[in-house]
Amino acid sequence: MTMDERSPGKPKTKIEISWDEATDLAGKISKIIGPVALQELKWEFASKIQKHYPDCQDYLLFHYLIGSSGSGEEMDKIDFPEPEYSVIKFLGNTFDKIKA
Repeated sequence: MTMDERSPGKPKTKIEISWDEATDLAGKISKIIGPVALQELKWEFASKIQKHYPDCQDYLLFHYLIGSSGSGEEMDKIDFPEPEYSVIKFLGNTFDKIKA
């Protein structure tokens, strides 16, 4: 099941909440700087993560960054534990910088 195929009325899982939060933040950023600039920022951050986390493919939000749907239902790791590499923190900080 993809993130868009969940049953109506069924509570969201932690995976769905995290994916939705990343999507919401990225949408806000994209409206300000455009989708191409956003994608460039996401790829740059993904490259930084890859250098520090050899197992980055095991994290759901890494797949969000690189534009892959991943297999979210099978992933135990959602976001990176270190704030410097957290995808949600990256998107939130980026949004805060560009809206100022």
